[in-house]
Amino acid sequence: MVFDCGEGTQRQMMRFGTGFSFHDIFFTHLHADHFLGVIGLLGHWACRTARSRSICGPPRRKTLLQQAIYLG
Repeated sequence: MVFDCGEGTQRQMMRFGTGFSFHDIFFTHLHADHFLGVIGLLGHWACRTARSRSICGPPRRKTLLQQAIYLG
């Protein structure tokens, strides 16, 4: 599980060797410093084998994440 996903999330995961084998991302709230890193992380997920995944958080997350991915 990953809780929040700031801009440096992928870099820190590589730095500390935690791997990318998580299935769920949870957002505590939708301030930019808590979700902007998810754009790259979703790209990384798309390159991996298909698996069950979920993104959980406040009600507006779907619209906000779609807009962020479109702009990214």
